[in-house]
Amino acid sequence: MTTRRRNARREAIWSAIVLLGFFVLGARLAMLALGSQDRVSAKTQTVSLMPERGALYDRNGVELAKSLHFADIAVYARNIGEIRPYSAWLAPRVGVPEHKLVEMFSKPGAGRVVIARKMPIDRALAIVREYNAASRNDKAFYRSRGPLDLEEYALRELPQGNLAIQVLGLTKFERADMKVVPLCGLEKQFDKALSGTKGVMEGAKDRHGTWQLSSMQQRKEPVDGSPLQLSIDSRIQQVVETALDTACKAHQPEDAVAIVLDPKTGEILAMASRPTIASPAERRAPADVHKLVNRATRLQLEPGSIHKTLVMAAALEEGLLGENEGFYCSGTRKIGNSKVGCALHGGKRAHGKLNSEGVLAQSCNVSMAILGQRLGPEGLYNWADKFGLLAKTGIEFPNEKQGIMYRPEKWVHARALQCAVVSFGQGFSATPIGIAAAYGAIANDGIWVQPTLLKRDVPPQGRQAISPHTAATVRQWLRAAVEKGTGKSGAHIKGFALGGKTGTAEVSAPGKGYLEGQYTASFVGLVPADNPTAVVLVMLHKPKGAYYGGTVAAPVFREIAQFLLVYQRSSPLVASNY
Repeated sequence: MTTRRRNARREAIWSAIVLLGFFVLGARLAMLALGSQDRVSAKTQTVSLMPERGALYDRNGVELAKSLHFADIAVYARNIGEIRPYSAWLAPRVGVPEHKLVEMFSKPGAGRVVIARKMPIDRALAIVREYNAASRNDKAFYRSRGPLDLEEYALRELPQGNLAIQVLGLTKFERADMKVVPLCGLEKQFDKALSGTKGVMEGAKDRHGTWQLSSMQQRKEPVDGSPLQLSIDSRIQQVVETALDTACKAHQPEDAVAIVLDPKTGEILAMASRPTIASPAERRAPADVHKLVNRATRLQLEPGSIHKTLVMAAALEEGLLGENEGFYCSGTRKIGNSKVGCALHGGKRAHGKLNSEGVLAQSCNVSMAILGQRLGPEGLYNWADKFGLLAKTGIEFPNEKQGIMYRPEKWVHARALQCAVVSFGQGFSATPIGIAAAYGAIANDGIWVQPTLLKRDVPPQGRQAISPHTAATVRQWLRAAVEKGTGKSGAHIKGFALGGKTGTAEVSAPGKGYLEGQYTASFVGLVPADNPTAVVLVMLHKPKGAYYGGTVAAPVFREIAQFLLVYQRSSPLVASNY
């Protein structure tokens, strides 16, 4: 709201408070009303002047959350002269039947009677103006007139409906304090900046409850809250939410997350979680707080095979893996008294001969177990930490969680087996936002950038997690995974170079071990593969029926990527065999 419009509204409201607190009298009667008898009984009181709560905008200036101003209109029944004509005038204007008003005003002991609630402020002020005019021009109405009380307040409105609601957050209005209270999300994170500071107007009322005009003084000017421009792109957000809803309808997961991140700036272009609030009624009174959780920052899940990308990058960076090293997969590998095996692919587990690219493209557990043993507990832990999986990313969001992995000194039993299991993404947890940011380093020539939900005008200072050469090599392996590996059926778009990795993680529960038939299906991809402008993460936790990442999560990525390729004007390949 502009300063001119804001000040005009405040002046109009204050005029209404003052003017409607007086009977319309001639000059002589006015002097009597402000005479010594009333001054003796007057008591100084204050009125809060409400600041404008800052709006939330997307990166392109689309309004995502704003404040709408309303008013309650009340009447001091004891001051009404003639109730029936007074009620007849008010009834059509406030939308209350005349007989109902008469009943309310005539009730024994009636004091302050609220006759309209949550009326748009413009409509309330129009009634005020008409009320004043009627008092001047209609003697019958003048004789029945009692002072009105206009109480203004603001409620939060979401112009785009439920779009990004778990990111934006919800608020509630506390009538006792006449203020908006944030419940969650960015509304809560930035409440101090958004709220502003109340102003104060001081004055006195006489013994009849009427404001005395001569006593009014503004003691403190309200300071409006600051608007926030988010990194979210509402058009991308809409596509992401639609794609996620389609997947949830088909696979009915317990939880679902999708993130689109700009790897160069760390800006979150879209972030969606399911389940979510579905109706305006739920926004006003959410019964299930689980639906308000932003799973992108709160879920702690075993990542599964999407972690293989980071392990292979670490091994390559450490010199423990050659760029074209040969491996042989027989389908299983014995480690101590246990075995690790590959998932079924085309009806068989054995991948046979593979090179480094093929290990990632075909998601070979047997070859990954070898790399996990080469890195050892210290290497696996330190690289998970270096990629940011074991700490909070620092994104501006309340109650962010972090990944959990036992420190190397606690890997006391079956260390070789633990190395193998961690190498393919089991035995520890990470958050969706942590994984997306780690893939951001792969996309951004090895530079890890802290993710943000605010639009960045200044290039961020990242940290070099791996070398540009390692990052470029791994991007090519991720491209192979989409074009001829486990991601081909679900993620590939003919004519465009995309990269990505499927993941299918077993789900564990404290004290119960791994749960039979429970999985987390995931896919993390780069759009495009060679010079990525977006990292897209999709995770569906405990889907029903199909559960492989390539089947359940990859198609969601593909739908999002199809939009991004057009929206961000990515160039198709000049020639492609895929």
